[in-house]
Amino acid sequence: MKAPSQPADVARVIHEAVTTKEPRLRCPVGDDAERLVAGRRRLTDEDYVATGRPMSDEEYLNLMRRRYGFEW
Repeated sequence: MKAPSQPADVARVIHEAVTTKEPRLRCPVGDDAERLVAGRRRLTDEDYVATGRPMSDEEYLNLMRRRYGFEW
């Protein structure tokens, strides 16, 4: 990733998640997580599940580029 989430950011969000009075199902950390959450909303359940099928690294990276706009 060009701008990965930093450990301190992850720790802060974990702390917030376990101490909040209003829990949420997801607590994304960083741009990469926001892209994944937004991309998941655009997929059918079948397409999302198919992401876990066996595929080459190249095919997986191309899929992540198309669906979520990731560049490595």
